[in-house]
Amino acid sequence: MNRIICKTVRWLEGVISRIAPLSWLYMSPYRPIVQREVELANIRSGEHVLQIGAGSIPYTAVYIAEMADVYVTAIDRDRLAVERGRRWIERMGASDRVQVMHDDGMNCPLSNIAAVFIALQVEPKEKVMDYIMVKGAPGLKVVVREPSVRYSSQYDPIPDKWEPISQAYQGMPTFTYSNLYMKV
Repeated sequence: MNRIICKTVRWLEGVISRIAPLSWLYMSPYRPIVQREVELANIRSGEHVLQIGAGSIPYTAVYIAEMADVYVTAIDRDRLAVERGRRWIERMGASDRVQVMHDDGMNCPLSNIAAVFIALQVEPKEKVMDYIMVKGAPGLKVVVREPSVRYSSQYDPIPDKWEPISQAYQGMPTFTYSNLYMKV
């Protein structure tokens, strides 16, 4: 499937990850979105969080670390995005709270992880969510951005077999809600 939005975002983040003022401008509209997601997950200071789909500008991980006072491991399956993301984290002075690693979301360790945040562009979403729900500890919280109906063909869908226990309305053009799931 030709998912032009994902390809464009990947390219754009790669370019602007090298220019701090542009990357801050790029990430600024997401501050209230991540704030609602942090509140939705109810994470506590000092906990460890996993963010899947970091990209070249792991702004979600930085915001989570800052807003919730937690440690974040941000992963991406694209090796170039991981390298760019590591450099960006260093330049932003966030390496004491955010670590960027290469992983596809289906092999990462989940011990001591209180919450997982899954980016809109992550795929295969079903396999990633299945892995988390099988390997995660009971009580693990999972926040996933749900593609809007208009742009649903651009993103991997959230599997119907997982029912959210809560949602936060986001109203973005590409995603309407952030859904909360919990491992039982």
